[in-house]
Amino acid sequence: MKRLFCSIIPQIALLLVALLFNGVAKADDHVLPISELRGAVLQASADRSADRSAIDQFFSEPRVKNTLKNAGFDAEKIQRQAMLLSDQEQSRLAARVRAANQQISAGELKDQQITLIILAVTLFAFTAVLVLAFK
Repeated sequence: MKRLFCSIIPQIALLLVALLFNGVAKADDHVLPISELRGAVLQASADRSADRSAIDQFFSEPRVKNTLKNAGFDAEKIQRQAMLLSDQEQSRLAARVRAANQQISAGELKDQQITLIILAVTLFAFTAVLVLAFK
């Protein structure tokens, strides 16, 4: 029995060494190069920053603040809550904000339509925050 045990130990040790070196060799073989990963992280950060900037800019406009104040909303509070949203939700809100800005800047809308657009964007932000709160 002792002889069998002594002959198995070197084989087990050899197997462990082979497995360890195999794992080290594969550790250098990345699916995605580090430079591409770094680029993707930088792009995601830039996208998030642009989205935040668009949201901040929208809720900071005097016309939006006045419309929301008249409707009983606090633009600054909604703006702060919008920053709590996930990246994906902020991206969707920013897309709606950009679309609303394009419609408003086109100049073909009446004041009532602009008010409805501002309230629709605000309602979207408010709903997203509520969904986040009850997750």
